[in-house]
Amino acid sequence: MHLIKNFNSLAKGKSRKMVLEALEHMMREVSPRNLMESSFKIIGSELELKTVRGTRKLRLERFKRIILLGAGKAVMEMASALPFQFSEGVLIIPRGTSKKQIKNVQIYEGSHPKATPENVKAVQKFLDIALNTEDTDLVVCLFSGGGSALLSFPSCDIELEEMENLTSELMNKGADIRETNAVRKHISRVKGGRLAQEIHPATILTFLLSDVVGDQLDTIASGPTVPDNSTYKEALDILHYYKIAGRYPKVVAHLEKGIKGELEETPKENDVCFENSFTCLIGDNTRAIESVSRYLGEKKKKIMEYVITGDVKTVAKRLCEIIGQGQNVVAGGETTVQVKGKGSGGRNQELCLRIIMNMKNSKKRFVFTSMGTDGIDGETSSAGAIVDEKTISKARKKGLDVKRCLEKNDSGTFFKKMKLQINTGPTGNNLSDIAVCLVDLEE
Repeated sequence: MHLIKNFNSLAKGKSRKMVLEALEHMMREVSPRNLMESSFKIIGSELELKTVRGTRKLRLERFKRIILLGAGKAVMEMASALPFQFSEGVLIIPRGTSKKQIKNVQIYEGSHPKATPENVKAVQKFLDIALNTEDTDLVVCLFSGGGSALLSFPSCDIELEEMENLTSELMNKGADIRETNAVRKHISRVKGGRLAQEIHPATILTFLLSDVVGDQLDTIASGPTVPDNSTYKEALDILHYYKIAGRYPKVVAHLEKGIKGELEETPKENDVCFENSFTCLIGDNTRAIESVSRYLGEKKKKIMEYVITGDVKTVAKRLCEIIGQGQNVVAGGETTVQVKGKGSGGRNQELCLRIIMNMKNSKKRFVFTSMGTDGIDGETSSAGAIVDEKTISKARKKGLDVKRCLEKNDSGTFFKKMKLQINTGPTGNNLSDIAVCLVDLEE
């Protein structure tokens, strides 16, 4: 059974089929459940963990209760790999995600990417549990991409709507996830290690699935249970850099209080709340890249691996240079898009559109695809798109203007009309984006 729902209609030709098969192989191989199961093992009453600081062991018999807390696009699948009997717990997942029953654990659906009061109510359940833990408890925390929005609980002097408008504007201005989350952490009650403060003195065991280039732990889901490296000053500097500080006076006032020391800074490495805290990074975008590369390598294809980050225009230009050199490539990461139009689409479809625009005068034969491993690209229902050297000429015959679509940030409409969107639905995973290009293939 295909994971890409419209696989057969997209797999026109040998090279397209190979690319799509590689993506499906990756989605199966680096599923959250598989990644979780490889990160720990139970030997008798002892839990052996592969943490970011090396192998660690916990004696489970010393805990009176095991509690589960989690938020993100992948936590439902992550939780399915855990062998524990939980005393209580809360998971927050995106609305429409597949649910599974976990005894004594409440499952809440929240909105994503823009948070609503329902998200706040769910996070309050987190806090109710965290505030009543003891040193004999083990709190297992699961976080993945999407966790930042789902864990929205603004500081008391910030309104949710203001926080969400600020977040959206930062992203539309081209701020990367580290910058966006640095601001989020300093106007939140649970992000940036603050959840760990609430859970202390219980033992914390955190499993993270990274959708962040570079795998900065405090950026993944805005780091609720890990030390935070950002500051109030950095958050305010980011608002000034993107020239939006004047539109958010309450946020600025809050950050200025923090800079003056009137508000407690987010907890850092030496904070007491981390003394009994263990963190496992179970998977990241690199694992996804490697999975696709191995699959294509088995097909006797020489592959170049490449990390994509930064403005989508620059990324598209560099990838086109690689394509022009006749090099097959598997790239992963996350681009940023400066949104100036009011069209539909996402960074993956915009990247595909820019690739065919930049390659319009090239004689190279190629197949290029880019997709979000979560199955969602921007605010569209597709994961991404697939294109080749013929796409732009076919578009012209349909009366579609690629340049105009780019100006309107309307890649979603373009690929929907071209029937080239990759449709998976929510995958229950989130390892950022994957792009694949094969060149000069025989059909």
